Amino acid sequence: QTIGIQKNWRTALFSKNIKWLFCVQPKEGQTDDSAHMAKVAIKSAFAKTSLVPIGVTTASPTSKFAADLVSAGVRLIYHTPSWVPHIKAMISQWEGSKNRLSGDKKPSHLLSDVDAMVGTFLRIDIPILGLLDPFLFYADIDILFQNDVTWSKLLGATDKRFKKMKDLPYEQQVFAKPGQEGVPMFFAMSAESEMEKVAANAGVMLWNVQSMRESYPSFLNFIVRSGDITWPIGPGDQGALRTFYQGDRGPSYLPYLFNWKAYWPRNPTAVLVHFHGPKCEADILPYLDYGRIRLPLFHFLLKRCQEGGNCLELCRQYMNYLQD
Repeated sequence: QTIGIQKNWRTALFSKNIKWLFCVQPKEGQTDDSAHMAKVAIKSAFAKTSLVPIGVTTASPTSKFAADLVSAGVRLIYHTPSWVPHIKAMISQWEGSKNRLSGDKKPSHLLSDVDAMVGTFLRIDIPILGLLDPFLFYADIDILFQNDVTWSKLLGATDKRFKKMKDLPYEQQVFAKPGQEGVPMFFAMSAESEMEKVAANAGVMLWNVQSMRESYPSFLNFIVRSGDITWPIGPGDQGALRTFYQGDRGPSYLPYLFNWKAYWPRNPTAVLVHFHGPKCEADILPYLDYGRIRLPLFHFLLKRCQEGGNCLELCRQYMNYLQD
C-alpha cells in the first residue's frame, strides 16, 4: 500500500523534532546486555538531544523488558516480522559447519546468535511500520549520544542548499548521489571501522522512508531467495542492504559525526559514539582491566582502544548512565 507524502513535506520536515528509531530483540529466557545498552542510549538521548525515541521490538507488551522501555519514556512499536523463520532456518542450517565462512564470506559474531541476528534484521521493516515521516533517523542501541541530532548536521554541506530549494513534490526532489552527503534517495550510512568516506555501516542510518517502502517487497524477496544471510560484501542485513542497493541506487554518505567509533580518538564534536564491535561491559572493560578477550574477532579493535582510542572515557560515561 502506498502512503502519500503531504505536499509541503520538506517544509514540515524542519518543524518537528527528529524521531530516533532503534530496534531491540531481547534474548529468549536469558539476561543479556541489550537492556543495559538500551537504558544508556535512551538516557543519553534525553540528556543530550531533542530526539523522540521510538523502539521497535519483538518483546511481549506485557514483558518487564517492554515495561522498562516505556517507563524510560520510549514509544514502543511491537512487531513480529514475517521473515523470522527464514533467519532462524539460515542460522540453524549452518550451525557447527566448518564451511560457514568458506570462500569469500566475511565473519560475524552474529551468525551464531539467532536473537541478535533477528534484532539487527528488524530495521529492514522500518519502512512498513506505518510511520508517515518522509525521513527517519535510525541508530542501534550500542551508542552514546554526545550532542544533539539536527538536520544541519545530518545534511552536512548540502544543508543550506536543501533548505533554500522550492517545496517541490516529493517525486521531483533531487536526492544526493551515492557516496555523497545530503538527502538520500534510499538511505545514508557512514564508515565501518576505518575513517574513510565509504557508506558501509548500518548501525546509524538516515532512511528515505517512501523509497524504502516502495522497494521493500523486492528487497525482502532478494533476501529470502539468496539462500543465506551473508554476502561477499558482508553478513546480515547490512550485507543485504549494501548488496541490493548499489550502483545508481547505492547509499548516500552520513558524516562521521553520526557514527564515531569508541576506538577512534576523542572527538568532542561527535553527535554520537558507536560501540561498534566490542561493548563496554562484555568486552572493553574486561580487556582494559584484565586483558580478557571474549571474541578473537574483536581483538584488533580492542588493541585500538589502548592505542589512541577513547574507549575508557566513554565506558566510564556508559557506566555512569547505567548506575544513575
